[in-house]
Amino acid sequence: MKKILPITILNHLFDILKIFAFIAAITYIAIQTLEIFQRREVLHLTIFTLMFVIASFQLSISTYFQDIESNEHSYRLFGASMIMFCAGFFELVDVAIDHSLSDINKYNYNLIISIGSITEYVIALSAIIIAMISLENFRITIKNWISVFRQQAN
Repeated sequence: MKKILPITILNHLFDILKIFAFIAAITYIAIQTLEIFQRREVLHLTIFTLMFVIASFQLSISTYFQDIESNEHSYRLFGASMIMFCAGFFELVDVAIDHSLSDINKYNYNLIISIGSITEYVIALSAIIIAMISLENFRITIKNWISVFRQQAN
């Protein structure tokens, strides 16, 4: 009974993680939508950093699975890590566009600023969608591994 309890708790925590990730994504999309024409470089830089930290964590777990010879899980997490890396790179491009638009804003090129802001918005939404795909792949892989681990523990 003592062995199964932490595994059950982990399963529930990963279910809660899915809910929180969804709430975070919706909140970030709402912020992006409300502030589409405002320059928010710090927010984008923070999200960019967070995505790279998560990608690094996923890659570390993938390496762990490789070490314990759970290749299927390792390959899945490596893919999730690469997807998160791409999402982080999208956010990096978003930061660059944001910074460029801040500089262009001084010259009142309203058409360029509007097109750039919409482009930045689409890139930010794409980054969030890609990050959610990565997190869902990560969550499913870990939950799958937990069930395999539970069977091996019994």
